[in-house]
Amino acid sequence: VGVGQIMEPMCVLRLLLAKSLKKCGLWEDAWHTLQAGSDPECAVVCSVGLECALAYQKAKLAVYALKELASRLRRQPAGVDDSAQSGREPSETELADLNLWHQRAQHSLNKFDTHAVDDEDLSKGK
Repeated sequence: VGVGQIMEPMCVLRLLLAKSLKKCGLWEDAWHTLQAGSDPECAVVCSVGLECALAYQKAKLAVYALKELASRLRRQPAGVDDSAQSGREPSETELADLNLWHQRAQHSLNKFDTHAVDDEDLSKGK
């Protein structure tokens, strides 16, 4: 969303709420808050610039969640007999979470690329 553009107040609130939820580690709630900005009821007032901003913020959130999940795995010891290793293999649930956030990041980046309007937008995605 460019400097000269005005965003709907509800869209601004969604972006701010998602940012706060992310900082609290509530990634899933932050994701759903950003997803709500793409709902059909919001799409009526949504500009291409706002869709681009939402996709960008969703991609940032997903990459952040991936980095945090991977970091947690690295910090956890592999086991009592294997204390020299740093980290351990992820469980099936952790692997599913990693895959989910990876898919979300990829999908959001692809959507961002389709909505990016100018070079400034595109430079954010790099």
